[in-house]
Amino acid sequence: MNDCREGEEIITEVIKCLNNQEDCEKLRLTSQIWQKMEARRQAQEQQIKDDIKELLALKEERERSIVDEESNAEYQKEKAGIELEIKQVSMQKSAAEQGLKSVQEAVQKKREEKENLVLHKEKVTEETTEVLPKTRYIISLYKNISKICWEYDCEPEEIKGYVSTAKDVRPFFLDARQNSSFFITNYLWDLIESAS
Repeated sequence: MNDCREGEEIITEVIKCLNNQEDCEKLRLTSQIWQKMEARRQAQEQQIKDDIKELLALKEERERSIVDEESNAEYQKEKAGIELEIKQVSMQKSAAEQGLKSVQEAVQKKREEKENLVLHKEKVTEETTEVLPKTRYIISLYKNISKICWEYDCEPEEIKGYVSTAKDVRPFFLDARQNSSFFITNYLWDLIESAS
């Protein structure tokens, strides 16, 4: 409530001042003086800012010249160091690229090996599911017809086994280096015939 009363009193006094011509003139003059002072203050502030900018520019220029004089040798050292680092990084990059190329070649080689193994697996699967049973059947058929039982745990040049019938078992052992295939064939047929 007090604030409202104070506000009313201030408004009443302003109205009285504005009604009084002399006070209005003083207020106008005060306002003009205030505006001139504000304009002068702003001009001085701008001048101070400009002076500060000039001083900062001079300071920076002086610092650059001092830094240029003092750090030219340091700059050359830094430049040489940076060039050395660039050279080392370039060498590392080349080594990494070569390593990457080697790894990519190895990966490609492994892919090709994998493809070959898949093909080989398919071939082996086909042989074990189709060819092997057929081969077993043919061997069994030959065994039943000829009555020859082969021994497979011998040297490649050796031919071992036996001919068996219900009455007789006749073993054989032949050396392929000493006997011709014609002799071996005839010998086995004779053995089969005599065992019957």
